[in-house]
Amino acid sequence: REPTFDACNRFFSVGELVDILFDNADIRTLLTCSRVCRQWNIHIEGSQKLQKNLFLTSEEPRTQAKGHLEAEEVQINPMLFQYFGPILAPSSLNENDPPKIMLEKLAGGEECTYDDISKLPFARDGQTLESAVRRAFARGEASWRRMLVSQPPIRRLDWWHSWIDAHCYNTEQGGHDCHRFTDGSGHQDYHGDVTLGMLWDLVEGRLVRGCTATVKYFPYGQAVPKFNRIEDRVEREERIWKQDGQRRFTSKTPRIKIQTYQTWNYSPRPTEGFNMATKMWEKNSGNRKCTASDGFNVLRGDCASEHRNPPRWSKSEGYQWGEIDGESS
Repeated sequence: REPTFDACNRFFSVGELVDILFDNADIRTLLTCSRVCRQWNIHIEGSQKLQKNLFLTSEEPRTQAKGHLEAEEVQINPMLFQYFGPILAPSSLNENDPPKIMLEKLAGGEECTYDDISKLPFARDGQTLESAVRRAFARGEASWRRMLVSQPPIRRLDWWHSWIDAHCYNTEQGGHDCHRFTDGSGHQDYHGDVTLGMLWDLVEGRLVRGCTATVKYFPYGQAVPKFNRIEDRVEREERIWKQDGQRRFTSKTPRIKIQTYQTWNYSPRPTEGFNMATKMWEKNSGNRKCTASDGFNVLRGDCASEHRNPPRWSKSEGYQWGEIDGESS
């Protein structure tokens, strides 16, 4: 006797039952289910609840009596640490961590360089444009690019960049005649739902240009640090911004903070930018005197022109950060 699928077909014809089934699936299983057949894909795409489970639709926060969220209410997208640690999340982060421990790890971040990208899952079968895993990851229409970092979504992104001129710390020069890049910092804000694609584009674009990066998450906001003698430049700049009234958010505003650092051994030529073939900045052979802001503006401008560069194995075909503008100091 041939097996029949009448009961199965009847089950999947009832949308409420299908919702209950899929609602119990983790994000990876749910993504796989969306590729099983057209009917399942239509159902998953048409379900607001399932789209929220996939972090593709935002869920507004539920506030308590005091107007604040409880730690258990924030859900961090598991894709963040399953596929992007240690670049976008600390390598020690685990989905089974208690909420308090997870928040502490996210707030501390982890320093990374471009070499750390080779540790990601999509690099396991080779760091080439042709690898199958890389092609799946890099597709411009890949669903992960549209996924929110958290539910409820974080809608504030700060990028802080600091740099120093290595010549300023050369004892032969005495550290006094720094006629090239001086040390300094720059800052750029973004307002809107922060997605994994946006984060990846910003961080990967800086790492490939020789920066060191740290991504920190504050789902409940963070007060601007008070002065202490071991504070870093970013903390000092943040406090100045607050004192000058230039901060458009409070200490309770959820945000993501990206810190990048770079050391310049010579002043680059802004019109040429970073050479992806040699992995070096084009050297400025003239005697043009550079200002402190150049370290930020040269990097920002070169990243904004990323669309002119050829493909590379770590860059998504959907690269978009150059199209997103914000405020800068």
